[in-house]
Amino acid sequence: MTIPVPLDQRAETHMRRTTRPRLLAIWLIFGAASIGPGLVTAATLVRDNNRAIADYNEAIRIDPDYADAFYGRGNAWSEKFDDARALADYNEAIRLDPNHAAALNNRGAAWLAMGQNDRAVADFSAAIRVDPRDADYYNNRGNAWHLKGDNDRAIVDYDEAIRLNPRDPCPLYNRGSAWQAKGDLDRALADYDEAIRVAPNYRCWGVKRKTIAPVLGLRGAP
Repeated sequence: MTIPVPLDQRAETHMRRTTRPRLLAIWLIFGAASIGPGLVTAATLVRDNNRAIADYNEAIRIDPDYADAFYGRGNAWSEKFDDARALADYNEAIRLDPNHAAALNNRGAAWLAMGQNDRAVADFSAAIRVDPRDADYYNNRGNAWHLKGDNDRAIVDYDEAIRLNPRDPCPLYNRGSAWQAKGDLDRALADYDEAIRVAPNYRCWGVKRKTIAPVLGLRGAP
């Protein structure tokens, strides 16, 4: 006898077959082809996310007060780069569960993608208040500060993300970007090098490193 998988779990399985949800931990090379350990084709993303959305639709039809179903469908819309629909679903998830930290975080990232940096900061801050131990929330708020031009606050948040999860290359790379924006190329290079050491298979880490290494070389840096 086959035990049926609940609809929300089926939908989540479809999501996991593609890649990590785009908004859980964002980094500052928007539109990069390498989303995770390998490349994901657009067809794969669209096919699996459409199936996920169909399952979440049915889960919501059965239980319209199920916050996680709205949250999951929002992630699927986000993977399809439909930030408006993702935002609507995150809004509903948060209305049903105001302390849904992941939904707050992902809504913040949707705001960030839409250029609403102040709203993004507010949502990331709310997620941190609910769950101050999640490194991704600090990384994401750091990105919002960085995009607002406040690199000092960005670095504080990246520091905390790195303290909580030193094996995650994203905040290392992002902190390097903030140091570079402040003109501190030595610290930027150190962070880029550490990001490469932690995750050597991520090909994008070296892009910005190549832009500053020659400058440091001219100054006699190793």
